[in-house]
This record gives sequence, C-alpha cells and structure tokens, in this order.
Amino acid sequence: LESNSYWFKFRSQVINHLLSRWKPADNVIFDIGGGNGYVAKCLQDEGVCAVLLEPGIEGIKNAIGRGVKHVLHGTFADARFHENSLPASGLFDVLEHIEDDKGFLREIYDVTMPGGNIYLTVPAYRFLWSPEDEFGGHFRRYTVKSLSAVLSDAGFRTVYSSYFFTLLPLPVWLARTLPYKLRLRKSFNLKQASRDHGNRILEMLIKLTSQYESRSIRKAHRIPFGASVMAVGQKPE
Repeated sequence: LESNSYWFKFRSQVINHLLSRWKPADNVIFDIGGGNGYVAKCLQDEGVCAVLLEPGIEGIKNAIGRGVKHVLHGTFADARFHENSLPASGLFDVLEHIEDDKGFLREIYDVTMPGGNIYLTVPAYRFLWSPEDEFGGHFRRYTVKSLSAVLSDAGFRTVYSSYFFTLLPLPVWLARTLPYKLRLRKSFNLKQASRDHGNRILEMLIKLTSQYESRSIRKAHRIPFGASVMAVGQKPE
C-alpha cells in the first residue's frame, strides 16, 4: 500500500522538507514507531542517518527488506535511551495511537539532548473522525493549536507547525465521515484503505497543491488548512 500510494509519497516529501529546513543534530533521527521503514528509507536516501525503532517484528523484516540500514526492534521503553542523549526523533502518524500523548512526549523530552528536535505528523480535525480512525487504533485527531499545546506541555518549544494535504478534508468528510454519521458505513478494512490510497482523484488533488505546500514549508510559511498537521518541536538549550 505504501509503495503505491501518492499520499505516503508526498508525506515523505513533507518530512524531508522539515528536516532540510530544521536540521537534526548530527544529521541523525530516530524514527519511533516507524512501521515498515518507509519514511526511514526515504530519509536515508536523502543522506540522513535514520534509525528505525519499531516494536513489530513484521515491520522490522519489511524495513530490512526495503534496505533500511539501522533498525532497532523494540518499544521506546525497551530502548532505554540515556537522559539528554537523543539528537532528534520523529513521530510520523504515531502520536494519535498513544492514549497518554502528553506523558509519552515527556518521556521523549527527557532523553532528547538540549537543542534537539522532534518532528511530527498527525491526522487533523475531530470533525473528520471516521471508521478509519477506529480501525487504525486512533485516540484523537489534532489541530495546529492542540498539537502545539501538547508539545508545550511536554516541555518542547514549537518552532513550526502547519496543516498539509490542503484539498483532502472535503473528500475525506464526504467519503468517510458522512457515511459513518449517516450509519451507511460502520466499519473499515485494509481493502478499503488500499482502494483509497490508489484513488486517482485524491492523487490529483494532492498533486494540485504539492508545489505550493512544499514551497511553504521550505520558506517556513504556515498552510492554513488541511487533512494532516505537521510540527517541529525543540528542547531548549
């Protein structure tokens, strides 16, 4: 699904733009809960030393097969990072899966080196809640304001936050949220996910704004609306 999805492809471009604009210390980032290593491989291809930290053994196997050079099999707690040792970390569509998001970010803050960055992407807007969120094990969706607030509560300073996937909220609401609210669709499965990620109309909508969004991120301009939120937080020196 990842390899054939323009959504995953553009999200990786967004993450690359974030790391290019706000560089990680020592050019090293730990991709926490990075699944099959799709993002880690894309960052690796751009010359970043990306270390995948993933608890699922299937994800680890897929990442190795994909060519990810640095992998750690385990949870964040398993890794036992020393205090003030982590140069940078990434949570790419991970935080929404964590029930105690503030507590988890505080744990990452404690082990992040002073001046170190954290990079995040999360799904946007509670009004877009659908069976896909329940299928994915999400606890919440975010806004720019709420994501910045949870970062601040953990101790991080938000240096940049913005929406992206500008044109997707309406089609997501029409195709997923509205049928759910009207009780026309009660569940979601991998077959539907695969069909959505291969949807040519959604791909066209992403491509229409991709240059505008990429340029905005590189210039640190904020995008006012979108189906996802991104942020860069920094631990004070």
